[in-house]
Order: sequence, then C-alpha cells, then structure tokens
Amino acid sequence: MNRDEKLINYYREGYRRIYGNLLFSLKIYACDGLMMKRACVSTLKQLEQLSEKSLSLDKLSTYRLMLPYKQAIEKELRRLEKR
Repeated sequence: MNRDEKLINYYREGYRRIYGNLLFSLKIYACDGLMMKRACVSTLKQLEQLSEKSLSLDKLSTYRLMLPYKQAIEKELRRLEKR
C-alpha cells in the first residue's frame, strides 16, 4: 500500500468512528430530542474538522468519503426537526 492509500484508509476509519459514535449517542439519548439534535450538530462539525485536517495537513480531499455520513446525519437532523 502506498502513502495515499494509507491516508485514505486512515480518514475512512476516522469518518466511520465519528459516525459510529453518533449512532451510539442517538441510542443513549433516544428519549431526549434536544440532545439528539446537539449530537448531530456536533458530529457534523467533527466531520468538517476531519475534512479540513485532511486538506491542510495531507493535501488530500476526503470530501467524497465524508459525504455519505454527512448526508445521513443531515437527514436524521431534518427528521428530528419534524418531531
């Protein structure tokens, strides 16, 4: 594996970890809509920070790796807004 593949795998795992943490938080806060919304917003910020880190440190765009997670969280946030 070359350097770029290692970096991509590193960021892929980072996005998965962040999203996995959100799923865990949503289970814990299942009865508290406000905390679920806060968890979603916080997770979106974490995803953006990781994306910015990949650009600034490694000069590697990981937007496509982040996009499915970002879209899923935004969808969940819209669902929570309707509650």
